[in-house]
Amino acid sequence: MDIAQRSRGSWTNEDQRWIGGGGRQNMPNRSIILERDLFPKTGRWAADVIPSGEPLGVITATGKYGPHDAAAADGRAVLRGHLFASRPIDRNSTGDIGGALFWSGEVITNYLPVVPPAGANGRADVADHIAYVTHVV
Repeated sequence: MDIAQRSRGSWTNEDQRWIGGGGRQNMPNRSIILERDLFPKTGRWAADVIPSGEPLGVITATGKYGPHDAAAADGRAVLRGHLFASRPIDRNSTGDIGGALFWSGEVITNYLPVVPPAGANGRADVADHIAYVTHVV
């Protein structure tokens, strides 16, 4: 058994301000697997981290999750929820990336890394179990 300590880059504090406390009841998160190839080293993933709150859809053929894309033809056009906690992307690995899907509760759109569109192939897909609100200070 290997119990050596290793460093896997730097982390910032987890920002889960997008999880609201009212609206709908938060149900237990679902365990999911993220499709590594759909998170390239560009844009919001350039730091090798998939941020908490990332909108996700499921790939019909594999059952793995990737970034929600309203125009995707692989199943990700249907919003399923949000990544509960940030996940590191080890670019030297080919293994699965595990995560947790936040699929029921209140989401504060001001703090999401990307706000899914309001209509079909967006927030309307999860309207029966996620309430989207705007935080007013």
